[in-house]
Amino acid sequence: GFESLEQEILDKTILFPMYLTPSYLRSNEEVPHEYSLLEKTSLNAASHIITPSQSEIDDLINYYGVDESKITLIERGIDDVFVALPKTQLSQPIKLISVSAIKTQKNTIESIYILKRLRDIGIGAHLTIIGRIESKELMNQIDDYIDMESLGNHVTLFEGVPINIVAEKMKCKE
Repeated sequence: GFESLEQEILDKTILFPMYLTPSYLRSNEEVPHEYSLLEKTSLNAASHIITPSQSEIDDLINYYGVDESKITLIERGIDDVFVALPKTQLSQPIKLISVSAIKTQKNTIESIYILKRLRDIGIGAHLTIIGRIESKELMNQIDDYIDMESLGNHVTLFEGVPINIVAEKMKCKE
């Protein structure tokens, strides 16, 4: 019913959509057609949309037909420590932890890129990934990148860890 609001309200409405139909489809999940239609109607009715990714902008324009002028990209913040040498001494190695299923929408490979970037600027770092592998294709990409960049000794993967053991694995003592 969002789209049936008065125009005065719609003119003041800004949407922050998260994980839309195309993202689910890329993850090989099924989405009811009616749901996608409701998304399209709501997205086109809003006066403005803010999104954190170019990929989502592309989906909004190409999948939903949203007017590009209604969309603003506000990227996720990245701390300066990832792009410049730190001003204070960090204890090393830095222990990075990614807890999520390994599937396209979780973008687990980005954590590998961050690890590589840290190591490239001389910061010792180790990445622990805790999660079930739901996309073998993405896991193959991750493995290939780890091999290509010689990061094997700096990444640990725990798959199928019961929830009551996750906290123990997050301590990164292994």
